[in-house]
Amino acid sequence: MSQNLSEINQYEFAFPSDFTDELVTRLGLIVGIPINLEPDPQKSELIRDYDSPIEVIRVMKSPHDPECFIMVKYNKKDWLYQLVIRVRVKVSKEVEEFLREISLKIEDEYGHNPTDTIKNVIDREDTFLNKYLSRHNIDL
Repeated sequence: MSQNLSEINQYEFAFPSDFTDELVTRLGLIVGIPINLEPDPQKSELIRDYDSPIEVIRVMKSPHDPECFIMVKYNKKDWLYQLVIRVRVKVSKEVEEFLREISLKIEDEYGHNPTDTIKNVIDREDTFLNKYLSRHNIDL
């Protein structure tokens, strides 16, 4: 990954598994990343799975921008999943608006939302992305 992340925003979002298709598909459209949520996608340089006994992490990269990606952590033993998305600043407002919109839907359906805030975490050390990178040999 590039060391110059000033033009990149990163968002991390916990969500119930039944929102996976809507959430990830729409984000893919917003940022121009091809999405494949099938259990066993065709192997590609743009889509990678990292499997462990408790989770599967799928990374879907932008075909046009190596710094941008969507990562979904599927929990094999729970219904709560995690999303990490890195995008260019120019689309970050649209990403934030959509994440707020889906947060309201989750809150309406479940009475609470597992993600407290929607903010850029690119400069933080204690991110889910850093946790996953240390636990798995993930190629970004």
